[in-house]
Amino acid sequence: DEYIEAQKDIAGEFIQQTTNSCKGEKWRPPPHNSIRINSDAAFSQNLERTGIGVVARNARGELLKAWARSELKNSEPQVEEATAIRMGMQMAWEANWKTAEFQSDCKEVVDMINKEEKQQSRVAIILEDIANMRCLFEQCTFSFVHRIGNGCAHSLAKFAVELTKKVEWEVCFPMWLHERAQNEYRGSNSNVSK
Repeated sequence: DEYIEAQKDIAGEFIQQTTNSCKGEKWRPPPHNSIRINSDAAFSQNLERTGIGVVARNARGELLKAWARSELKNSEPQVEEATAIRMGMQMAWEANWKTAEFQSDCKEVVDMINKEEKQQSRVAIILEDIANMRCLFEQCTFSFVHRIGNGCAHSLAKFAVELTKKVEWEVCFPMWLHERAQNEYRGSNSNVSK
Protein backbone atom coordinates (compact mmCIF):
# COMPACT_ATOMS: atom_id res chain seq x y z
CA ASP A 1 0.00 0.00 0.00
CA GLU A 2 2.85 2.38 0.83
CA TYR A 3 4.51 1.64 -2.53
CA ILE A 4 1.28 2.36 -4.43
CA GLU A 5 0.74 5.58 -2.45
CA ALA A 6 4.31 6.71 -3.20
CA GLN A 7 3.81 6.09 -6.93
CA LYS A 8 0.79 8.37 -7.26
CA ASP A 9 1.20 11.63 -9.15
CA ILE A 10 -0.12 14.99 -7.96
CA ALA A 11 -3.71 14.20 -9.00
CA GLY A 12 -3.59 10.93 -7.06
CA GLU A 13 -3.36 8.83 -10.22
CA PHE A 14 -1.19 5.72 -9.97
CA ILE A 15 1.38 5.65 -12.77
CA GLN A 16 3.37 2.43 -12.97
CA GLN A 17 6.96 2.73 -14.06
CA THR A 18 8.22 0.16 -16.54
CA THR A 19 11.83 0.11 -15.43
CA ASN A 20 13.72 -0.28 -12.20
CA SER A 21 16.24 2.31 -13.27
CA CYS A 22 15.99 5.84 -11.90
CA LYS A 23 19.56 7.08 -12.01
CA GLY A 24 22.46 7.05 -14.41
CA GLU A 25 23.27 8.57 -17.76
CA LYS A 26 21.77 11.76 -19.09
CA TRP A 27 20.33 12.08 -22.58
CA ARG A 28 23.10 12.48 -25.15
CA PRO A 29 22.72 13.84 -28.70
CA PRO A 30 23.16 11.42 -31.59
CA PRO A 31 25.91 11.85 -34.20
CA HIS A 32 25.23 14.58 -36.79
CA ASN A 33 23.94 12.22 -39.46
CA SER A 34 21.54 10.38 -37.16
CA ILE A 35 18.21 10.81 -35.39
CA ARG A 36 17.75 9.61 -31.81
CA ILE A 37 14.32 8.22 -31.03
CA ASN A 38 13.42 7.68 -27.38
CA SER A 39 10.34 5.69 -26.41
CA ASP A 40 8.54 4.77 -23.22
CA ALA A 41 5.31 3.25 -21.90
CA ALA A 42 3.33 4.13 -18.77
CA PHE A 43 0.36 2.42 -17.14
CA SER A 44 -2.58 3.66 -15.10
CA GLN A 45 -4.22 1.02 -12.93
CA ASN A 46 -7.07 3.40 -12.02
CA LEU A 47 -7.96 4.07 -15.66
CA GLU A 48 -6.83 0.64 -16.92
CA ARG A 49 -4.97 2.44 -19.70
CA THR A 50 -1.55 2.23 -21.28
CA GLY A 51 0.18 5.32 -22.69
CA ILE A 52 3.05 5.28 -25.19
CA GLY A 53 5.32 8.23 -25.92
CA VAL A 54 7.92 8.51 -28.71
CA VAL A 55 10.24 11.51 -29.18
CA ALA A 56 12.65 12.09 -32.08
CA ARG A 57 15.54 14.58 -31.80
CA ASN A 58 18.57 15.55 -33.87
CA ALA A 59 22.20 16.21 -32.89
CA ARG A 60 21.31 19.75 -31.71
CA GLY A 61 18.72 18.30 -29.34
CA GLU A 62 15.88 19.80 -31.38
CA LEU A 63 12.55 18.03 -31.37
CA LEU A 64 11.70 16.74 -34.83
CA LYS A 65 8.59 14.74 -34.06
CA ALA A 66 6.68 13.46 -31.06
CA TRP A 67 3.92 10.88 -30.92
CA ALA A 68 1.62 9.77 -28.14
CA ARG A 69 -1.16 7.23 -27.97
CA SER A 70 -3.26 5.51 -25.36
CA GLU A 71 -5.19 2.26 -25.24
CA LEU A 72 -7.69 0.78 -22.83
CA LYS A 73 -5.74 -2.21 -21.61
CA ASN A 74 -3.45 -3.57 -18.96
CA SER A 75 -0.59 -5.43 -20.53
CA GLU A 76 2.84 -6.70 -19.59
CA PRO A 77 5.42 -3.89 -19.35
CA GLN A 78 7.82 -5.63 -21.79
CA VAL A 79 5.06 -5.92 -24.40
CA GLU A 80 4.23 -2.22 -24.18
CA GLU A 81 7.88 -1.13 -24.16
CA ALA A 82 8.53 -3.23 -27.28
CA THR A 83 5.38 -1.78 -28.85
CA ALA A 84 6.70 1.73 -28.16
CA ILE A 85 10.00 0.90 -29.91
CA ARG A 86 8.13 -0.59 -32.88
CA MET A 87 5.96 2.54 -33.05
CA GLY A 88 9.12 4.68 -33.11
CA MET A 89 10.48 2.57 -35.97
CA GLN A 90 7.26 2.97 -37.95
CA MET A 91 7.30 6.73 -37.47
CA ALA A 92 10.99 6.98 -38.44
CA TRP A 93 10.36 5.00 -41.60
CA GLU A 94 7.37 7.21 -42.50
CA ALA A 95 9.58 10.29 -41.97
CA ASN A 96 12.16 8.73 -44.34
CA TRP A 97 14.96 8.77 -41.77
CA LYS A 98 17.62 6.32 -42.93
CA THR A 99 19.90 6.39 -39.87
CA ALA A 100 18.24 6.10 -36.49
CA GLU A 101 19.17 5.21 -32.93
CA PHE A 102 16.34 3.84 -30.82
CA GLN A 103 16.58 4.15 -27.05
CA SER A 104 14.43 2.72 -24.30
CA ASP A 105 14.72 2.62 -20.53
CA CYS A 106 13.58 -1.02 -20.53
CA LYS A 107 16.90 -2.90 -20.54
CA GLU A 108 15.21 -6.28 -20.75
CA VAL A 109 13.52 -5.46 -24.08
CA VAL A 110 16.63 -3.78 -25.55
CA ASP A 111 18.66 -6.87 -24.65
CA MET A 112 16.08 -9.13 -26.33
CA ILE A 113 16.19 -7.01 -29.50
CA ASN A 114 19.98 -6.98 -29.64
CA LYS A 115 20.31 -10.75 -29.03
CA GLU A 116 18.10 -11.45 -32.06
CA GLU A 117 17.17 -14.85 -30.65
CA LYS A 118 13.74 -16.44 -30.90
CA GLN A 119 11.69 -15.60 -27.83
CA GLN A 120 9.04 -17.75 -26.22
CA SER A 121 6.94 -14.99 -24.71
CA ARG A 122 4.06 -12.61 -25.43
CA VAL A 123 6.58 -10.06 -26.70
CA ALA A 124 7.96 -12.45 -29.38
CA ILE A 125 5.72 -11.23 -32.25
CA ILE A 126 6.61 -7.59 -31.61
CA LEU A 127 10.32 -8.45 -31.45
CA GLU A 128 9.97 -10.27 -34.77
CA ASP A 129 8.38 -7.15 -36.30
CA ILE A 130 11.28 -5.05 -34.99
CA ALA A 131 13.83 -7.48 -36.45
CA ASN A 132 12.07 -7.39 -39.84
CA MET A 133 11.88 -3.59 -39.85
CA ARG A 134 15.65 -3.18 -39.37
CA CYS A 135 16.17 -3.63 -43.11
CA LEU A 136 14.16 -0.44 -43.74
CA PHE A 137 17.10 1.60 -42.42
CA GLU A 138 20.65 2.08 -43.65
CA GLN A 139 21.76 2.10 -40.02
CA CYS A 140 19.59 1.15 -37.07
CA THR A 141 20.76 0.66 -33.48
CA PHE A 142 19.00 -0.09 -30.20
CA SER A 143 20.35 0.92 -26.81
CA PHE A 144 19.33 1.11 -23.19
CA VAL A 145 19.25 4.50 -21.47
CA HIS A 146 18.47 5.12 -17.82
CA ARG A 147 15.19 6.86 -16.97
CA ILE A 148 16.99 10.19 -16.44
CA GLY A 149 18.12 10.03 -20.08
CA ASN A 150 14.64 9.10 -21.28
CA GLY A 151 12.75 11.86 -19.50
CA CYS A 152 11.08 13.40 -22.55
CA ALA A 153 9.60 10.10 -23.71
CA HIS A 154 8.63 9.19 -20.16
CA SER A 155 6.79 12.49 -19.63
CA LEU A 156 5.01 12.01 -22.94
CA ALA A 157 3.99 8.44 -22.05
CA LYS A 158 2.52 9.62 -18.74
CA PHE A 159 0.68 12.39 -20.62
CA ALA A 160 -0.58 9.85 -23.17
CA VAL A 161 -2.32 7.68 -20.56
CA GLU A 162 -5.27 10.08 -20.50
CA LEU A 163 -5.52 10.65 -24.26
CA THR A 164 -8.56 9.45 -26.18
CA LYS A 165 -6.84 9.48 -29.58
CA LYS A 166 -3.38 9.32 -31.09
CA VAL A 167 -1.53 12.67 -31.13
CA GLU A 168 1.41 13.65 -33.33
CA TRP A 169 3.45 16.86 -33.27
CA GLU A 170 5.87 18.15 -35.88
CA VAL A 171 7.34 21.69 -35.99
CA CYS A 172 5.09 22.99 -33.17
CA PHE A 173 5.30 21.17 -29.83
CA PRO A 174 3.63 21.62 -26.43
CA MET A 175 5.68 24.05 -24.34
CA TRP A 176 6.21 21.54 -21.51
CA LEU A 177 7.67 18.98 -23.94
CA HIS A 178 9.86 21.56 -25.68
CA GLU A 179 11.21 22.77 -22.32
CA ARG A 180 11.86 19.20 -21.17
CA ALA A 181 13.82 18.48 -24.38
CA GLN A 182 15.85 21.69 -24.02
CA ASN A 183 16.67 20.94 -20.38
CA GLU A 184 17.85 17.44 -21.30
CA TYR A 185 20.01 18.84 -24.11
CA ARG A 186 21.52 21.50 -21.83
CA GLY A 187 22.19 18.82 -19.21
CA SER A 188 23.93 16.67 -21.81
CA ASN A 189 26.39 19.49 -22.56
CA SER A 190 27.07 20.46 -18.93
CA ASN A 191 29.42 17.53 -18.19
CA VAL A 192 31.31 17.41 -21.48
CA SER A 193 35.04 17.32 -20.80
CA LYS A 194 37.16 19.83 -22.67
